[in-house]
Amino acid sequence: MVVLKEQLGEEVYKVVTTALLEINEYNASGRFPVSELWNNKENRKASIAESIHHILEQLNSRVASLEQLKVCILVAFCKYLVRLGPFCVLVWSAYHLI
Repeated sequence: MVVLKEQLGEEVYKVVTTALLEINEYNASGRFPVSELWNNKENRKASIAESIHHILEQLNSRVASLEQLKVCILVAFCKYLVRLGPFCVLVWSAYHLI
């Protein structure tokens, strides 16, 4: 580490030292990196509450997208049935009302 500090400077030394301390904090025996949740806007670790909030937001936006997709498919299908004729629309509607 002394050679690193002498050859590459104080800033690189601090970055490497911080990285090694963080690796040891999470897994002292293995020294392999462990993923963690990060708040990029505030440049810090994310709390569990923030993580859950983010996941729920993502789920809600995907559910809304799926609902929009279902509506688009249903509209396209109805337009297709109308082109086939009024009898097909009547049969399809009656079938789904049962």
